[in-house]
Amino acid sequence: AKSVTVRENISFAEAVLAISENRCHRLIVTDEKAQVTGIVTLGDLIRALLKLLSGTTTYYQQKK
Repeated sequence: AKSVTVRENISFAEAVLAISENRCHRLIVTDEKAQVTGIVTLGDLIRALLKLLSGTTTYYQQKK
């Protein structure tokens, strides 16, 4: 699987674009020193979008 890295300050739209353009399912997040600080997955972005669209922070838990 392809490894795609992004900086911590990436926007939501930039993260979606990075996943789409690279046809991957996760982004490795790094700080200014190129140290890994986390991973953002396609599922994370979808859940965040659902929360944004629903106007609530409990949308995902309610739909399980």
